Amino acid sequence: MLEEIRVLTIGDIKKEIRENIEYSQPDENPMMVNGYGVAYGFKPVVDEKFFETEDEAVEYIFQTNELYKDIKTLENTINVIESYDDGADLLLYTIYAVETIMTLNFDIFSPKLGHSDTYEFLFEETMLTISTSHSGKKVTCAFIENSDATWSGDESIEHIFTSSSIIYPENIRGLFEYLWLSLKTEKIDKNQAEEELASLINWINAMTRTRPSSEFWNQ
Repeated sequence: MLEEIRVLTIGDIKKEIRENIEYSQPDENPMMVNGYGVAYGFKPVVDEKFFETEDEAVEYIFQTNELYKDIKTLENTINVIESYDDGADLLLYTIYAVETIMTLNFDIFSPKLGHSDTYEFLFEETMLTISTSHSGKKVTCAFIENSDATWSGDESIEHIFTSSSIIYPENIRGLFEYLWLSLKTEKIDKNQAEEELASLINWINAMTRTRPSSEFWNQ
């Protein structure tokens, strides 16, 4: 019998791996001293191999452990299902089936670039993903196990906008969350969602383009 236990992100899995890493002193294992030439200090050790950092050890486990074979190449923000196979007495991880609701692209003016940059808004059942074509940076907003909205990604949406000198409302996260949840819960349909997002982007562009252009306000 296969029992679904929970839905979590790959980042969560790696966090749990990190919390269970064992440490040892290389000189306590005679087999390893000659190979590493290290005779002091505690280091992460996996499969009798010592690593310089926890990150290296975590990545080694994630890429080599049979348990994660079907998900090891996906991004940390991707959701996966953890299940238990009672018959085989095994934990299993599978990619979470995500339904794409719609994808929209809008140009947002960047004073730093001197022209508009295209932003992609990917609306899915489990998350909203915003990415920029110029830098390729991506940020996601997700609800996991009925918790509050969780934002993650390369940088915060605020920092992505600020680094391009884009002016945005203080509650920009809340506005994106509200739009996504309204679409997700069918409070609005796809056409209205596109219209409302266009209105928000037009407002952001208007604020950015009317920002004072003197050296004083652009320091």
